[in-house]
Amino acid sequence: MKILTRYNTLHDDMKSDLAKLQSLFTGSVQTVYPRVSGELQTKLDALAAKKSTASTDAQNAATLATNQGTIVASKKATWDATEEACEDILKDTYSGA
Repeated sequence: MKILTRYNTLHDDMKSDLAKLQSLFTGSVQTVYPRVSGELQTKLDALAAKKSTASTDAQNAATLATNQGTIVASKKATWDATEEACEDILKDTYSGA
């Protein structure tokens, strides 16, 4: 009889534990997971948008830097040509001739 009583006690305890697990799952995990998953997806989407914007900004900055470098090089070439053209005039003017 003791064995049967002990068996019934273990069985009832196990059923109680299973009921608690089921309650935890349906009451907490099942409701929290979709909410948290949705929040994480929203954050992921926001970060993806920021990444896209940052990538576009970086490309635009690189293009601008290249264009500005081209402008500087062109102006330097023009200045160098002007100095070269004026070099003889300046030498004659300041040499006292």
